[in-house]
Amino acid sequence: MGWLVAKKAKNPYTAWHFVNWLSSSANVDQQLAATGLVTPATGWQKLPSARDKASQQLEEQLPYTDFGPVLPQWTETIKALLDALESVIHKQRPARDAAVAFDDAVGRILK
Repeated sequence: MGWLVAKKAKNPYTAWHFVNWLSSSANVDQQLAATGLVTPATGWQKLPSARDKASQQLEEQLPYTDFGPVLPQWTETIKALLDALESVIHKQRPARDAAVAFDDAVGRILK
């Protein structure tokens, strides 16, 4: 797993600082406690917030986990989704039109 910032990001400087914060081992426990999401960091299993039952089950199942194939189109698909969501949030287009645009974009990406 890795973090990335798109070449066309509106504010890549801030985005990279956020990525650095996300990947900092000092913040892993805080993120797990607040969101329930495990940041890939060595020793996350020993953090105070990882003592809950869900984290223990995750740790037990990791050796048997298959995350499936990594599609090269993944980043493009996520970007298309974010573009569609932002266009609705900023009232640039109705949700139905944004959904159609997203569907069209994914169709082009997966060809």
